[in-house]
Amino acid sequence: MFILFLMLPLGLLTDAPAWGEWDLSFYEKAIGFIPEGMKKGNVIDPLIQDYSLEGLPPAVSYYLSAFIGTALIFLSFYWIKIIRKKDER
Repeated sequence: MFILFLMLPLGLLTDAPAWGEWDLSFYEKAIGFIPEGMKKGNVIDPLIQDYSLEGLPPAVSYYLSAFIGTALIFLSFYWIKIIRKKDER
């Protein structure tokens, strides 16, 4: 897992967007239409826009974004685990 974390900046070497982060025009080109649910949108503003923090080099920003995102996911699952234990009592 640590090796994958070290490989994070490799995404900075391409101009292509990250997997699943395409805009609506990509879907229209790729599949010929824009799915209805995506047209309506469930827009959530990102915590860290474009994985960059002002004043930091891109690779450092990328790592911090990954660390923060991973930590938030871990804490969310940990919180769910705590709630489930309380419900079982």
